[in-house]
Amino acid sequence: MKALEKWQQADDILRKFRAPPSRYDENEMVVELHGAVLRNLAQVSLRLGLWRNALEASDRAKALDPFDLKASYRRACALKGMGDFTGAACELQEVESLAVGRPDQERIHLDCQEFRVRLASAEVQHQQAMRRILERGLVDAVFSEERFLQDCTPSSPSSTKAMLQGRLEDTDEEKGTRQHDTSHKATTRNIVSVAANAKSEIPQDEVDRRTIATALAQQEDRKKLTPEGASDIMDDLAAVYRDP
Repeated sequence: MKALEKWQQADDILRKFRAPPSRYDENEMVVELHGAVLRNLAQVSLRLGLWRNALEASDRAKALDPFDLKASYRRACALKGMGDFTGAACELQEVESLAVGRPDQERIHLDCQEFRVRLASAEVQHQQAMRRILERGLVDAVFSEERFLQDCTPSSPSSTKAMLQGRLEDTDEEKGTRQHDTSHKATTRNIVSVAANAKSEIPQDEVDRRTIATALAQQEDRKKLTPEGASDIMDDLAAVYRDP
């Protein structure tokens, strides 16, 4: 990081400094020095994985000198790090075109070929990683839907019976003013039990209030309910048998 800071400081100084237009030689020297600073800044940024900083430094170096081969090569490296494999391949072609006629043209060509191999490998790894992410997202979505369906599955008759019994008892405790004797509570539990058994034997689409009324009638031979208590029980049982 210290090297990065030093090159950034040098860039800030050279960016502000320019000799008078009449002093062409001095300005040319400053431009060359500034280009070298920007290339080094791009190289340090690449080592630190700061792809966008490296791309910006390379672009500025090429703005100073469009024929800067090193700046083009480091720009290709920055594009590869950012995942722009097509842009990196295009930049390599420019590097090779700039190398034509140079004494080290063959070495640059070999470097570009090795870079293309690494670029193709990185692109394959990127595609595989994206495929794994998509597959994982699809699996998570499927299991999430299964959990949602499980949560929406109707409860069993036994759990429905327990829920209804708890609701009836809570209702009796909350109201407080209603006087139910022990025989009335026993009758209520018997009615709920008979209704639950009837629901397990009869299809859902055939269960209605007449079935519930039949279950109540079978118990009326032994016990009598007050009109107010019977109305509450009918409402609770109707809620249980209502289609989800």
